[in-house]
Amino acid sequence: MLTYNDVITILTLNGEFVGKFKEETAFGFRLEDPRLFMQNEEGTGFIPTISMTGKQEPTSVLFYKNSMITAPLETAVEVSKAYTKSVSRIELL
Repeated sequence: MLTYNDVITILTLNGEFVGKFKEETAFGFRLEDPRLFMQNEEGTGFIPTISMTGKQEPTSVLFYKNSMITAPLETAVEVSKAYTKSVSRIELL
């Protein structure tokens, strides 16, 4: 079950997005501070946008259920910590 403010992953046909769960509606899932998760030969990280040409650091986005989401998922603990570090100045121990 998704809980308000949980860090979750939205798996889509275009990639994985991580953010704070705000609500589920009949239309989709709203995430606050969404980030595009990227992986390359140097490692993994978060891009502060949901598209390469879109606005940087959007405050919230609604991911539509019937058009792009394959699954909302619990985010792995280590990924959740890395996400939290990327969107805040607070260092987690």
